[in-house]
Amino acid sequence: MPTVICEKFVKAPPEVVFNTARDVERYVIFMGNVESIKVLSDDGVVRITEWVVNVPVLGRRLRWLERDVWDSSLLSCSFEMVEGDMDSYSGEWRFERSEDGTLMRLTISYEYDIPLVGQLLRKIIERLVEANANSILDAVKNASEGIQSYAS
Repeated sequence: MPTVICEKFVKAPPEVVFNTARDVERYVIFMGNVESIKVLSDDGVVRITEWVVNVPVLGRRLRWLERDVWDSSLLSCSFEMVEGDMDSYSGEWRFERSEDGTLMRLTISYEYDIPLVGQLLRKIIERLVEANANSILDAVKNASEGIQSYAS
């Protein structure tokens, strides 16, 4: 199963970065291919979200339900697809305290098999997943550092 790992250093306390990342409904503002993200349930720790994403290079629209477990004591979030169009999708956020701020790490493992797809298209999908992860990290970094708000 392919795995993408992206990191970004943020000049803000881990608690601030964690809470900014937790605001997933605002991701649609800075991720052009995300059509919608809705929080379906949230008990303060476990959250179920519905994602709808356009993937023009594949000529498809993907939808999935995701179970997120936000652990404020460990400053982490594990997530996994519980239902949807991909074969599998899961990962983890980590917010590690450093001397000058936070090291934010996002790990995504996924499987999306399309019959008759060659290795070239798999590489394109991997680049798309990595680009989306980096756009999330950049926006969370900027919002956490007060450089720009989500609403810009």
